Amino acid sequence: MAASKQPTLEDGDFFADVTFSDLTIESADLSNREFERCTFRRCTLPHSRWVKTRLEDCVFERCDLRQMVPERLALRGVTFADTRLMGVDWSQLGTMPVVQFERCDLRYSSFVALKLRKTRFVGCNAREAIFIDVDLSEADFTDTDMPGSTVQGCILVKTNFSLSTGLLFNPQANQVKGARISVETAVALAQSLGMVVEGS
Repeated sequence: MAASKQPTLEDGDFFADVTFSDLTIESADLSNREFERCTFRRCTLPHSRWVKTRLEDCVFERCDLRQMVPERLALRGVTFADTRLMGVDWSQLGTMPVVQFERCDLRYSSFVALKLRKTRFVGCNAREAIFIDVDLSEADFTDTDMPGSTVQGCILVKTNFSLSTGLLFNPQANQVKGARISVETAVALAQSLGMVVEGS
């Protein structure tokens, strides 16, 4: 009996319960497609386009999605794990995205005017990432490296930065009630406002 052929991204516009493994496609156009309960594993898809695509309960593991274009991409219960997402502009995502980032490369990424309440950014590299006018209420940045990142006009109510590193933002330019930060970050914030922290 012949082995079944692994589905490819060219096989249709709707995929459910499919695992895509070890695919390499430069500048793939995956627009206007629907993926439900799909897994992308070790896929190399830099500069791919996901315009008006819908991802529901999908997982990306150890993928390369550098500079992907997620314009009006609908994310519902999506997890990116150990995935390269460097230089991605997430600002045109579909409404109310539900997404998690675990140990991802988010360097130079942009998040502007989004609602990302309770989103997990755990163990990520977010150097020089941009967060402007984002609702990050109760988001979790545990073990995420953030030097050079921009955080401005954001809602940081109960946001957890307690174990993030390299973070510096102006508390007067954000809503920070209940935000959790480390001693290192507290000292850096005080010094940035011109205060002298004794014993630091």
